[in-house]
Amino acid sequence: HIMVTAITFYSAIGNGLGNWFSTFTAGIIMEKADIFTVYLFFGVLSLFGVILTLWLIWLERKNR
Repeated sequence: HIMVTAITFYSAIGNGLGNWFSTFTAGIIMEKADIFTVYLFFGVLSLFGVILTLWLIWLERKNR
């Protein structure tokens, strides 16, 4: 019962704050530039996340 509540809170906060951050950031970028800059910004963030994930996988395999 408590675990289900914790998962619900985690999901609500994680998705809610993530959605809020993305919408807020995209709005700020849209005021200063255009939609292509918004896609470029989030594309660069996604690429950074992929590179970071691959680097962490490489470090984990190296330390084994």
